[in-house]
Amino acid sequence: HRGGLPVRARPDTLGYRATKFARRHAGWLAAALVFLMLLVGFAVSMALQVERTAHQRDLADQRAEVAGEVSRFLVDLFRVSAPDEAVGEWITARSLLDRGANQIRYDVQKDPGVRAALLDAMGRAYASLGNSREAGDLLRQAEELLAELPSKRGDLASLRTQIGSLESHDGKTAQAVETLRGALADLTLVHGPVHRD
Repeated sequence: HRGGLPVRARPDTLGYRATKFARRHAGWLAAALVFLMLLVGFAVSMALQVERTAHQRDLADQRAEVAGEVSRFLVDLFRVSAPDEAVGEWITARSLLDRGANQIRYDVQKDPGVRAALLDAMGRAYASLGNSREAGDLLRQAEELLAELPSKRGDLASLRTQIGSLESHDGKTAQAVETLRGALADLTLVHGPVHRD
């Protein structure tokens, strides 16, 4: 009894023997339990890290695919300005943008994320030429497409920030404030209430 061993005066059950064993080897069992908990914690954190990494890889692949589509579209658009394609026409940046904007507007075959990226690129190009009306139209179309894609919430916030800046530049202050509040709400959903963005 003093050594913590089972005695014959008690019924010889598994619970009784396990309790006696645990009391005799309490230090070793506590160390084994701590080790097991650390092992499980490490396995869970590694599984979460693998999942996060896979998600980031998928996002990077999607962005690379969209960037490739935008690049191909712009290369095809500017190919018309090559001497053998232009057939004596004067090609202006504005005419290229108009042609590209029309292609994007009516090309419903493209993935909505790709169309939104193209509309965004064309809208920013129009804005840089000083045509804020056309830029705003294209950016709003991109906004409509991105609003239906929950995975693109961060891109939507960036787009709304661009639209709000354009509206502010055009003197539409109340509209700009509303748009920028929408961008802030999107960023809060993506990053939480405290983030540098």
